[in-house]
Amino acid sequence: MIVSRKKTGTLSYVQQSTYLEIGYSCIILELSSINQAYSTFVAMERASDLFLSLHNLNAKLMKSMDAHLSMHGISFTEYHILYTLSEASNQTMSRIDLARSVELSASGVTRLIAPMEKLGMVKKEKHPRDARKSLVKLSDSGQRVLEDSSVTFNETSATLFVTLSETQQSKMNQLCARVKR
Repeated sequence: MIVSRKKTGTLSYVQQSTYLEIGYSCIILELSSINQAYSTFVAMERASDLFLSLHNLNAKLMKSMDAHLSMHGISFTEYHILYTLSEASNQTMSRIDLARSVELSASGVTRLIAPMEKLGMVKKEKHPRDARKSLVKLSDSGQRVLEDSSVTFNETSATLFVTLSETQQSKMNQLCARVKR
């Protein structure tokens, strides 16, 4: 900005007022930016704390559920696979679809279902239209394990969330669904 000065080197009252207003505006904008950055930092810190709390809660829940389901010879993840297969059409899914449904990698599901197949809980089938793909089917033995372990799963779930009202449990389910999207 070019400043016009009188020969005496002083600014007029109007010019001084204009510069002060511009200066104040710059300060206010800078403070606003700092405030926004601080608010963003606080929100990020809050989200980070929430993430860590949820991670710790998940670890505690998984540990407890695994301990209870171990009496049936399965982990929670194996229970989840059996349950997911039981809900699928013809109790059969591709490994890729099964992996997506239980939030595991395809190789993770492959490693997990190999021992389940040896124990007879699931069966490996060929895909009817694509020889490169294989299907996983819930076996009769797997269905029995699922039925027996479902009682333990339901009782343990109820115990883990006994401190929450039905309304609070419902709200948690809604929030989880919202975050999962």
